[in-house]
Amino acid sequence: MFFGGVNGFNVFRPEEVRENSSIPPIRWTAFYQNGQEVRVGGPYLDPPSLRLSSQFDLYEFDFSALCYFMPALNQFAYKLEPRDQEWIPLGTENTVAISHLKPGDYRLRVKGSNPDGVWNEDGVEISLELIPPFWRTSWFAVLALLFVASGAAIVIRMWLKLKSAFMVVGDRADGAIAGYGLTSREQEILRLILQGDSNKEIEKKLFISASTVRNHISNIYQKLGVRNRVELINQIAKDARKKA
Repeated sequence: MFFGGVNGFNVFRPEEVRENSSIPPIRWTAFYQNGQEVRVGGPYLDPPSLRLSSQFDLYEFDFSALCYFMPALNQFAYKLEPRDQEWIPLGTENTVAISHLKPGDYRLRVKGSNPDGVWNEDGVEISLELIPPFWRTSWFAVLALLFVASGAAIVIRMWLKLKSAFMVVGDRADGAIAGYGLTSREQEILRLILQGDSNKEIEKKLFISASTVRNHISNIYQKLGVRNRVELINQIAKDARKKA
């Protein structure tokens, strides 16, 4: 093919055009978490592995095929193992975005080609370890179990103390109760407490409101110099033994 020009003829021989058979190296170039770039390493991002926090929803990886003859035509594909069984084509897009991953271990692989379709099948890969949030870890589950068990043990221990105090007081409580300067209603509520009734049960038996029950119990605590039911029962049991 001959073309005339101001300086003579230009000659183009199609048979002399050769396909670019060089296999382009593939490199990671950037890494982002929720849109924020994370700097790792030098000019190319080449860590063998990354530990990712599950507090982020989106991870993005940029990469490049080092073929500079019409680089806009380089092709790419990726695979996230074990999630993906087949290669996912990206066309000329050189970014892969991964979101909503479950905690676990993954391997992200990327391969690319030059503009003539010569692929680097080995490509690059990076191991990813997605760390679960602390409330989904085994150590947190153990701590939560211990906390619940400790709370249950405290409740059981308090109930055993109350039950023991009820048994000690028995019918000897009346003599002690009369010496505390309580009103008739407060004495009535105190006897129900000694029977093991809860605030709710006292409300129903005496047909009074929850606030009224609380106010009477607060007055009882003040007059006996105690802070809670355990101290109340223990104090009455102590006084009842003195009068026995």
